Amino acid sequence: MPALPLAPLASSRQAPWDGMAMEEHRLPPMELDEFSFERHMIILARPETPKDVGDLFFRVNGKPFRTRFSGEQLCTIGAGQAWSGSKSFTARGLVVGLKPAVVEHAAEELAIDPRSIEIKTSPGADDPQVVRIMKTLRSEMDAGFPGGRLFGDALQTALAVQLVKAHTVRKIDAKPLKGGLPPRRLRKVLDYVDANLSADPTLEEMASVAGLSTYHFARMFKESTGKSPHQYVLHRRVEAAKKRLHASRTPLSELSAELGFSHQSHFTNVFRRLVGETPGAYRRAMAW
Repeated sequence: MPALPLAPLASSRQAPWDGMAMEEHRLPPMELDEFSFERHMIILARPETPKDVGDLFFRVNGKPFRTRFSGEQLCTIGAGQAWSGSKSFTARGLVVGLKPAVVEHAAEELAIDPRSIEIKTSPGADDPQVVRIMKTLRSEMDAGFPGGRLFGDALQTALAVQLVKAHTVRKIDAKPLKGGLPPRRLRKVLDYVDANLSADPTLEEMASVAGLSTYHFARMFKESTGKSPHQYVLHRRVEAAKKRLHASRTPLSELSAELGFSHQSHFTNVFRRLVGETPGAYRRAMAW
C-alpha cells in the first residue's frame, strides 16, 4: 500500500485485487508523527499477549481520541485525514485500504451522491459484518488468493458498501432492490459463466452481462440461484471437471488450469469439498 510506516508481516501485494489492499502488522509500542492515508482504512487489531492492554491516544485532523484497548478492536479512518497517535502496548493488526474510487462507486450503486460521503473515524467501532469480511480476506491472503479476482471483487464490494451504509458522518438509508434476476438475464449470465470458466470472470463482467451494478447483481444472483457468484462459478467448474475426468486422461495439473483454478491444490480442495472425494479418486471410480 503501504498502509502504515512499518514493514508488514504479510501483504496482498500478489493478490489479483484491484482497488483494495491488505497488510498484517506487528504494532509495537510507538509514537507516530502526523501523516495521512491515501485510502480509506479499516484496522482490526488484537493484543499480542493477554498483558498487552492499555490506552490508545491519537488525533485525527487535530481532534483527540482516547480508547481503551483490551481485546479485538475495529477502527475506520477516512482517506486524507491527518492522523497521529501513541500507545504503550504491542498489538497485531489487519489493515485494509480501499481506494476512494471504490467507495464512491459503492455509493453510486446505492443511488447516493458520492460527494456526500465522508467516512468517519470510529475507534472501537462495532460492526460484526466488517470483522467477518476482514477475517475472510485474511484467510484468502494466507491461502495464496485461491478465490481469484471474482472472490476478491465480491469482498471488496461488500466492504465498500458496508462502509457507506454504516461508517459515514451522515446516516445513509440505502434500500436494496428486492427479488432475483429476471429469467432472461439470469440465463445470459449463466451462459456467460459456462463459456468463460477458464478466464476467471470478474464480478463486474458478470454484472455487466446482467445490466446491473455489482452490488445489486450479487444480491439478486444469490436470490435466484441460492449461491454467491463466486460459489456458483466454483460449482460449475467442478461439474465441468467431473465430465472431463470421466471422458479424458488429461493430467490434473492441466485440467485445473484449463478450468480456471488458481493451482492444482485449490482444484483438489474445492473438488473434495463439493464431491466428497479427490479428483484422482473420482477418476479411478469412473474407470470401473
